[in-house]
Amino acid sequence: MDTTVIRQGENKAIVEGLFELDVQTKSALRELLEPEGLWDDEDYLTLGREIRAEGRTIARVNGRMVNLGLQSEIGALLVDLHGQSEHLSLLKHAITAFCWTATRTIKTCLKRIRLNTNAGKP
Repeated sequence: MDTTVIRQGENKAIVEGLFELDVQTKSALRELLEPEGLWDDEDYLTLGREIRAEGRTIARVNGRMVNLGLQSEIGALLVDLHGQSEHLSLLKHAITAFCWTATRTIKTCLKRIRLNTNAGKP
């Protein structure tokens, strides 16, 4: 884990997001979260990631610790990127895990988008 995102003199960095859920996303998330006991609110979902200086990370959904795989799966349902000429779904392009790491969020997403966008060009 790249710990360079942690401010100098601090021992951790925390990234959190509050997502307002649309009708389509609610049903998919409910199926995923209810069995895990993580479905708290019909309208909102919080995702968090804590990165510690020693390299350990903690993923959270609605304030509770989860494995990174589950958080990435949730993220794929919440976030899509739209380009000028085509729609790039994060899940379909295996970007999801990178987009939730605070250390490489923007850099990695842009790099992968460029690769996917240029893949079909001669």
